[in-house]
Amino acid sequence: MAATDQAFLDMLNSLIEMMTQELNKIDRVKYKTLITIHLHQRDIFNDLGPSWSAVRYMIGEIQYGGRVTDDYDKHLLNTYAKLWFGEHMFQQKFRFCNCKVFPIPVFKTVQDYISYIDSLPMVITPEVFGMHPNADITYMQDYRK
Repeated sequence: MAATDQAFLDMLNSLIEMMTQELNKIDRVKYKTLITIHLHQRDIFNDLGPSWSAVRYMIGEIQYGGRVTDDYDKHLLNTYAKLWFGEHMFQQKFRFCNCKVFPIPVFKTVQDYISYIDSLPMVITPEVFGMHPNADITYMQDYRK
């Protein structure tokens, strides 16, 4: 059991380092704090899983919400967090959108996850976010102004 726990911690630490290496110091501390809280919660409550309302709050209000200044955008961000973050996201049929892109993969090694992430498209269509394809046209027109 101790070897399994150590392997889990090693993999988690490796993921944390990869995910946070390009973040500024404040964001890195936020992520590490979030992960630490959930690891302690796992230990205290005998692996009952994360508090999804806390995860959604940390993502929608603290991590990204602090950067969103428009009230409608913040509402949209929190709506996506409610739709996407929960136990249902681990079901095999879960997708972030109806476009059949971005399933949540299940791999055994960190390298497999890195390879998968590297294979994702660089340009994402508006359909992924539940928007009409013309949203991209509007964005490009506004961007040129």
